[in-house]
Amino acid sequence: IYKSVIEPLITIIIIGALYVSILAICRIPINEYTIPVGIFIYIMSLLGITANLNNKSENFATEKKK
Repeated sequence: IYKSVIEPLITIIIIGALYVSILAICRIPINEYTIPVGIFIYIMSLLGITANLNNKSENFATEKKK
């Protein structure tokens, strides 16, 4: 459960917090461009984590068959 649920959730939270902290440190104003960029970063992190978990499960399945 840890590697399939908690670890990806923590990774997504860290990526979002990093984006928000960059906005705060650089004092970038929140406007019509920063919100879509944040959503794009969130979607890309979800896709990356999903692809990574999918690769791990495929590798585990092939190793189990051997």
